[in-house]
Amino acid sequence: MAVDIMVRTQPDLLIIMFSGISHVAEIQATVAQIRADARIASTTPHLWDMRAAIFRLSAADIRDIAIWLSRRTPAEHPQRLAIVAQTETLTYGLLRMLQTYMEVAHVPTDMHLCATPSHGLMWLGLDPTLLNAPDTDGQAHPAR
Repeated sequence: MAVDIMVRTQPDLLIIMFSGISHVAEIQATVAQIRADARIASTTPHLWDMRAAIFRLSAADIRDIAIWLSRRTPAEHPQRLAIVAQTETLTYGLLRMLQTYMEVAHVPTDMHLCATPSHGLMWLGLDPTLLNAPDTDGQAHPAR
């Protein structure tokens, strides 16, 4: 699986692009990498683009990810997470299952599934054309 992570500084936004086959360990490693990056505040809104991802996950894997997230997401800093996925795919169904499991596990994350990045940005309260514009300093800021 390939994961591209970009941190935008103005406005504050984390963009993650997944492609290829995704397994539980890779998803957990990505979340751990994000949490370890000092430039990313716990309140930074996230836009995860999963349109090019293929999940090799079972229902039990999805449940385990939700439980794992519930133990690692601080309740005092709930996150806003817009996830982009094609609605007619298995990936969308698995992400919807994750959303439900996260609600049951009381993960303090407000997660919304979107069909396009612009819809995700609008749901996050950001300009839907933001991805067409450079960051304020004209640079991409990839996470390490």
